[in-house]
Amino acid sequence: IYSDPDLVAVNKPPGLPVHGGPGVRGPLLTDFLLKKFPELEGVGEDPARPGIVHRLDKDTSGVLVAARNPKSFPALKDLFKNRLVEKVYLAIVCGVPKREHGIISLSIGRLARNPRKRGVRQGRGRLKGEREAISEYKLLKRGDKYSLLEIKPRTGRMHQIRVHLKSIGHPVA
Repeated sequence: IYSDPDLVAVNKPPGLPVHGGPGVRGPLLTDFLLKKFPELEGVGEDPARPGIVHRLDKDTSGVLVAARNPKSFPALKDLFKNRLVEKVYLAIVCGVPKREHGIISLSIGRLARNPRKRGVRQGRGRLKGEREAISEYKLLKRGDKYSLLEIKPRTGRMHQIRVHLKSIGHPVA
């Protein structure tokens, strides 16, 4: 959706992994990037993630930014690492939140009973690798059974938006 000599911004569709890893099969966003922008090869710290300065989960759609040269890579990476880039997501959720605006501040970790899933501490459930997570939401539109929310994650945990919205009783539809 945008490119200049230092960066490229692409609209990543849901279901497309950004880069390879254990158990990842099929097309990758990095394959597309290298074909369209071959200069990305060798940019960054990991050859499997050429130019990638942040990540989006496989099932998340949204804008992904990649550095096009070794000079812009650390600068862009620092912007994301220091949370100087504001990320805004839209989600259709089940139900209508009681409050029109809120902050969800619940640590996220792997569920002890099922380490492949992430969740928040609820009741006596245990988490592994628990880390602080903060998401801000605003109700944009309400319906009978669903609502449209704007979500701004203040931290970047895997599946953060899905986990946080489910924890307040409004899972992503």
